[in-house]
Amino acid sequence: MALQKSSSSPQTLLHQNFPLLAESQPSDIQTERRITIEEFQEVINYACTLQKMEFEQEENKRKGLEALASVDTTQGIPLSVVQQVITDVMDVGKPYVEKALALHFPSLEEMKEDLKNRDAIPSRGLIDNAYENEIMRALQIKLPKREILCDRYNLCMNFCTVDKKIKDIKFLFFKKRKIFLAKRPLASISIDYYLRVGIDVYNPIFLRACGSTLQKLEHRFGKYIRLKDAVYHYDPQNPPYSIK
Repeated sequence: MALQKSSSSPQTLLHQNFPLLAESQPSDIQTERRITIEEFQEVINYACTLQKMEFEQEENKRKGLEALASVDTTQGIPLSVVQQVITDVMDVGKPYVEKALALHFPSLEEMKEDLKNRDAIPSRGLIDNAYENEIMRALQIKLPKREILCDRYNLCMNFCTVDKKIKDIKFLFFKKRKIFLAKRPLASISIDYYLRVGIDVYNPIFLRACGSTLQKLEHRFGKYIRLKDAVYHYDPQNPPYSIK
């Protein structure tokens, strides 16, 4: 927009060159916050940079998605592919890509080093989730034909097998099919707020299936947890039901 030259007052000149200002009362401009010429230039530079970055980001997103059109991304995108696409297709320097990947996707060793430098400890929730996930995975691998369930009660994880039974219940004028769940306990694990881990075993199959997994978890979190004595609730000379 070409500014009009005039000998009018600055306020009148503003209204002539920027008609929208005419809608404001004179007192509005007088009471507005004012900035220096240097600050005005900084605002211009920052606004232009944001606009340029937004445009370039959208353009690079489009190019990146087009480059990945022939890649199977259902299992995720390997970092080597990410680096190659950003470097070759988007023409971003390799050092900048490496810095971005190092920031957002540090290696296991780097994450351990960062935590070690802060003397950080894992939360109870993290340890709790690790126990549940790893034990469920071990049971599902060792007992593939059985449905495994983890029932939670307060701080306790109750692992059990589930047998489904379908029965037809007869009423006066109709029948209704109902599914009954028969749960058979395998073990219970509790982790309290002091990171004390307790294990109650109800079936010997649990230790056979998850013994090595428990050892790995104890090695992983051994610096932070306290192990209580494991308690078994079955007679080894007269073991409970078998699981196939």
